[in-house]
Amino acid sequence: MDTSKLSVEKLNGKNYRIWAAQIKAILSTKRLIHYIRIKSETPRDATDKDFVEREKQQVVATLLCTIEAKFVQLIMDKEEPHEMWHILENSHKSKCAAAQLTLRNKFMNLKMKPGSTV
Repeated sequence: MDTSKLSVEKLNGKNYRIWAAQIKAILSTKRLIHYIRIKSETPRDATDKDFVEREKQQVVATLLCTIEAKFVQLIMDKEEPHEMWHILENSHKSKCAAAQLTLRNKFMNLKMKPGSTV
């Protein structure tokens, strides 16, 4: 699969869940997903440190190129892809959950008034 032509909407603060799923899929197809895990360990079969560094840089480039500029500032001082990922995750996941809860509450509070028709 040629992932170089895939398009991902940049992380904009409202689309974290979709963005994260797309990035994980891309990194999985490139066999780079392990670099965003909590413990970013060098793969057992990777003996070439330059190779590992190139892979990490691919992940960093993928992250930096798929987020809006205002979020680059959150992660640009980090060197490890997993650190970048977790900062983005922590800063957006809670916002998504809060937005879902707000929408759920609004939906649950919608009631038809007596005599109203659909």
